[in-house]
Amino acid sequence: MVEKTAAELERRRRRNRIIVVTVLSLTVALTAAQVLIHQLRFPSPIASNLLIIALVNINIVLLLLLVLLVFRDLFKVYLERRENVLGSKFRVKLAVAFVSLALLPAGLLFLVASNLITTSVDSWFNIKVEESLDKALEVAQAYTRRTQEGTLSRARHMAARLGEGLAGGETIVTGPFRALRHADFRRFLTGQGISLVGTWMQSIAQGWLVLELTGSAFAVGITATLATLPVLFFTLYGGVVADRVDRRRFIMFLQAVMLVEAAVMAGLTLTHYITVEWIWGLAVLFGIATAFEVPTRQAFLVELVPPEDLISAAAINSTTYNLARVIGPAIAGVVVAAGGVSGTSGCGDAAGWG
Repeated sequence: MVEKTAAELERRRRRNRIIVVTVLSLTVALTAAQVLIHQLRFPSPIASNLLIIALVNINIVLLLLLVLLVFRDLFKVYLERRENVLGSKFRVKLAVAFVSLALLPAGLLFLVASNLITTSVDSWFNIKVEESLDKALEVAQAYTRRTQEGTLSRARHMAARLGEGLAGGETIVTGPFRALRHADFRRFLTGQGISLVGTWMQSIAQGWLVLELTGSAFAVGITATLATLPVLFFTLYGGVVADRVDRRRFIMFLQAVMLVEAAVMAGLTLTHYITVEWIWGLAVLFGIATAFEVPTRQAFLVELVPPEDLISAAAINSTTYNLARVIGPAIAGVVVAAGGVSGTSGCGDAAGWG
């Protein structure tokens, strides 16, 4: 009977050892599978994360089973060596030890899995952001290229037509340039072209100055946003105001506001008191003035040309604006390289008032 009991105990111990080794091998294999899944870089992190979470849950169950088996064997050995009855305090200590041994590997495994999941999501997000930025850059470059080509083509065509008219001693009275026969419109167009070139020069200098002060592309984006948000929110109100005031005087007032804004920025830059907060505040002021100036200037065309030439005036006005978008930044780049940002601000100030 004793021999039978000893043999049975030996079989149980051998079976427990096999179970422990099997559970330990499965835990190691599942952990290696988690690392492999993380390195495979699935197209979407959702599938890989679901697999990792499933493997983590299985690993936690296996670890709990492993700790239970080991702890049970240790407990049996202890009972075999101690014949006395265990006290209640010792049972509590054993329970706390078991819970601690169970939670420690489970917690470590959870932290490792969380780190793997976070890394995979961050990697996937960075890849998608880079792809989106590359596509956006390609679209922007293509659009800029088409816009420049179209603007230069229209400018060459306009110059050719003007040259033909001046050479023949005649004024262009037909075709898309018939609005130029009106002297008031020609003077307005000249002043607006110079002003728009100065505005684009100031915009380039402003962004460059923010980049020099902060070294942050995000701050440059904030500056552009602050300059354009007032245009988004107040342009409709600007159109309402333009229908109720003297447009000529209102345009002159808004141009004076823009002059003061540019002069303040140039003065602060030259005296080295300029800060990014000043630039942001002046950008908001410039955006508000622009929100009222643009609809007023466009409505002012009605007072410069008769109705039959209004389409021609609007087309020439749009061409002048797009041409200034090409010329202004180009001149600003040359001035920044030659005289720095303060020189560009001063030139943009003078051109804007012109």
